[in-house]
Amino acid sequence: AITHASEGCEDSRERGAAAFHEAGGKAGDVVFGISAAGRAPFVLAFMEEAKKAGCIVGALTNNADTPMAALADIAVEALTGAEVIKGSTRMKAGTSQKMILNMFSTAVFIKLGCTYKNYMVNMTPTNTKLRARAVSMLCEITGMDADAAEKRLEAHDWSIREALKGE
Repeated sequence: AITHASEGCEDSRERGAAAFHEAGGKAGDVVFGISAAGRAPFVLAFMEEAKKAGCIVGALTNNADTPMAALADIAVEALTGAEVIKGSTRMKAGTSQKMILNMFSTAVFIKLGCTYKNYMVNMTPTNTKLRARAVSMLCEITGMDADAAEKRLEAHDWSIREALKGE
C-alpha cells in the first residue's frame, strides 16, 4: 500500500468485516472509521461489525451527513471543501485527517497519564537519540545536570516516569 495504491480494497465489505474480527475487536474497544467521502464499503462494514460487538464507534470524514457519520456514536466531519486538484483526497482531506488524528492521539496520551506537563514521559528510549532526549527531558524538568540525569535514568531502567519519582 505504500508504493502501490490498493484502492480496490475499500470496495470490499467482506474484507472490512473480516478485518474487524482479525484485529480482535471486542466490547468496550473504541474504533474510528476514516474515509474522506464517508462511504467506503470496507470502512462501513468494519464499523458495523464493531457496533455489533459493542464497541464505541467513531467516524472521521470530510463530507457532511455521510453513512459513516450516521452509523457512528461520535462523528467528526472536517469539511475541507473541494481539493485543489480534483480527485486527489490525499491533499486537503488527508492532511486534515492527519491533524485531527494527531490531536486525538495527543489527548489520549494525556488522559492515559503518558505525559508530565508537556513532556512525553512514557516513551521507551531504545536508541542513542531517544536516550539523549530522555536525559535532556530529565534535565529540563528537574534542573539536574546531564550526568546526574543519565545516572538516574540508568538506575530506573531508562524509565523517565520512574526517574522523575526520584531514588
